[in-house]
Amino acid sequence: NVYDQYGTRYDKEIEISNLDNIPPTGTCKALVRGKNTEVEVTATDNKGVAGYSYILDSNATSYFTSSTYKVAIASEKVSVKVKDIASNETTINCEVTIKKETTVAGRASGSSRVINTGDYRLVATKNDVMNFANLLVTLKVNDQNFPGTCLSFAYYYAYQLYGGTNLNSMKASDGAVYKYATRFKKFENDDKSVVLEKIYEQINGGKPVVLHVNGNLQGTSRHYVTVVGYKARVTSKEMLTEEDLLVIDTYDGYLERMDRKESRFMITGYATGRKGANGYGYQILILV
Repeated sequence: NVYDQYGTRYDKEIEISNLDNIPPTGTCKALVRGKNTEVEVTATDNKGVAGYSYILDSNATSYFTSSTYKVAIASEKVSVKVKDIASNETTINCEVTIKKETTVAGRASGSSRVINTGDYRLVATKNDVMNFANLLVTLKVNDQNFPGTCLSFAYYYAYQLYGGTNLNSMKASDGAVYKYATRFKKFENDDKSVVLEKIYEQINGGKPVVLHVNGNLQGTSRHYVTVVGYKARVTSKEMLTEEDLLVIDTYDGYLERMDRKESRFMITGYATGRKGANGYGYQILILV
């Protein structure tokens, strides 16, 4: 109702436009690595997404603006509630992939440069790869409490193996300070096979390799792992594929195969948005 200055009432219809009652839509993927869960959401809305509440085993977080979430909880039931700027909500159930710790079968025996373990050939470093990987998990030497330092940890893993230092004194804080960065040089090429051949040569030369891989499920952000072996069926550098590689992931310190659905995979710098002078192809860092 509308009144004029004399108190006379007029009945008016007011049209309200731009009402938004359309909730967001989207998809969600969750990856369980050991005792950790990584969630990644792709959501859209006609007016704009305002926040995400992550629900793991019925326990919900407050709303975050980030569409990715990592937590030190292993959860097989994951969903996310997405809210738009008009407070419309929708709940998306996530596709959950569980990544289990790798077991490399067989008894070590072989040459001075490569150790044949049955399923895989491991780089023959001064420190034993299997013992090293077990200690990383036990001592929690990984980058989870040091965001943005995966490359530093990959250097640390490779040089600790190669140099033969005392493993029992390892601690995560040492892995985060780029202590061994000057002992490595970049090798880059747009042809993946060229980079894989270089990895083969380095492993057979007794040197672990730092490898540039995907940091998210889409492959648009980067991450670094340490290559420590390849499948025993590979008998020449021309045969090697990325699915043959055995790596230690700096995220959790686990020894992992790269032939699984949930594995890391090789990406270029171009895929992460790096262009021009900052762009690069497939990348490894090798000991010098």
